[in-house]
Amino acid sequence: MTFPNSVTNIGSYAFSYCSGLTSIEIPNSVTNIGNGVFWNCSGLTSIEIPNSVTSILGNPFLGCTSLTDIIVEKGNPIYDSRENSNAIIETETNTLISGCMSTVIPNSVTAIGSSAFYGCTELKYINIPSSVMQIEKGAFGRGCGVTSIKMNSVNTPELSGDIFQGNQVNTMVYIPYRSKAKYESAEFWNNMKTVIGYTEYIDYDVNIDGDVDVVDVVDVARFVVGRPSDSFVEILADVNIDGTVNLGDAVVLVNEITGNQEFTRSKLAPSSMEMDEMLTLSTTDGEGISLCMDNVRSYTAFQFDLYVPNDVAVTGMSLNPQRKNGHQFMYNKLEAGHYRVAALSTSNQAFDGNTGNLITIRTDGVLGKNVTISNIRFFDASGNGYEFDDIDTITGIGTTNYSTEGNAVGIYDIQGRRHMTLHRGINIFNGRKVLVK
Repeated sequence: MTFPNSVTNIGSYAFSYCSGLTSIEIPNSVTNIGNGVFWNCSGLTSIEIPNSVTSILGNPFLGCTSLTDIIVEKGNPIYDSRENSNAIIETETNTLISGCMSTVIPNSVTAIGSSAFYGCTELKYINIPSSVMQIEKGAFGRGCGVTSIKMNSVNTPELSGDIFQGNQVNTMVYIPYRSKAKYESAEFWNNMKTVIGYTEYIDYDVNIDGDVDVVDVVDVARFVVGRPSDSFVEILADVNIDGTVNLGDAVVLVNEITGNQEFTRSKLAPSSMEMDEMLTLSTTDGEGISLCMDNVRSYTAFQFDLYVPNDVAVTGMSLNPQRKNGHQFMYNKLEAGHYRVAALSTSNQAFDGNTGNLITIRTDGVLGKNVTISNIRFFDASGNGYEFDDIDTITGIGTTNYSTEGNAVGIYDIQGRRHMTLHRGINIFNGRKVLVK
């Protein structure tokens, strides 16, 4: 939907319950946005607030259950969405007035406004930085799906009332070590102790066993591939505070354990390198898949998702022993045709060598089939993460000698023209691609 440029004001609840509304373009003529403008617009996924808007009354996105992207245009004099926070922040007061399921609260925010996460059913956990000193009534009220909240301040933020408004069933609040007594005795916090749980944590102890060690590193890797330990706490494992748990968090943990704290905790960034210059995917002898890497950076860890057709069996995977440098390798079948793969060094060592086969994936029935590798993320020893484009290709092109397979039924060239014998190049032979050398 597009507004005419003559519109200057969008009144409260103007689009309430417009479930079919998925996107909307607000023109620069709009200066005022009322409360609950998009109330329960369950199909709305993204919104950009133009720099002309100088007044927002309350939270415009109450009950927008699918909203993932909130952007305030740069140059807005009143509001911002700093550090890709996916939130609306009142600049002068550093108050977060509206968030969504993918909000990451910046360390500069000092207050969370009333109903800021109202109705965010898909918000599962939230990290509240130590800079937040005030949380308004109903910030996580009425249908907010949050079940885990990590508090980073040893001093309790001031509450103006019930921040859950009766919505705190099964919510666990993780608080800094030796802060439990403060939280249980502070005003409003003490009233919640009968309906929520308080658990104390030590920084980087992701499994709350009292020690920060290599077990925590391995537990992060196990979570990444879909096999978390029973004691693993996801919100504590987001140690680089980017809103998601990946091997970048494991790299940060290794740095903490080894005492190397001169590292960045950056979010994943797209690499400037071309994907096909770094990773190549091809078949090996028989029915294997080979993933090769040109190690142009000193990568210490990686993770990705492997997709194969449901009728293809993955019989095993292994990291090339010649590329290992104290690396742990693991993979897990998440569902039919979908595997999560991860490797990391528990001492942040880069992979040996700079070119060649990195992983061998053993399969049965992959020849001539589509194979996709997606969500590819590599990490360096400083905790920086890099994302790369998907590899989506037919990798199962078999090879054969020209002299061994002569006349046969069902021989075609790549253009679909039938031949009586195999010819040099790519053939379609008995329903599969064959490369004749």
